[in-house]
Amino acid sequence: DADKCCGTGACIEECSFVNAISFVEHNVNGKVIKKAEVNGALCKGCGMCVPVCPNNAIQLEGWRIEQYDAMVDAIVTDF
Repeated sequence: DADKCCGTGACIEECSFVNAISFVEHNVNGKVIKKAEVNGALCKGCGMCVPVCPNNAIQLEGWRIEQYDAMVDAIVTDF
C-alpha cells in the first residue's frame, strides 16, 4: 500500500530476491519521496518483508495482515 509506505527501505534490505522490491520516486506536493514498490514477477511471496515494515504497508497476496501476524506469533510461541 503505497499510501502507508514511509520509505524506510527495511523491506528492501530484508528481501532475498534481487530487485523484487525497489524504491520508486514520487513527487508529492513538489517534494520527491521514495516509496517501495514490489515487482510481482520477481517476488516469491516468502513474506520476510511483512514483519519489518513499520506501517504494515505490505500484504501478501492471499493473506491478510492479521493472518500473517497470527502465524508469526504461533511460530515464536514454539520457541
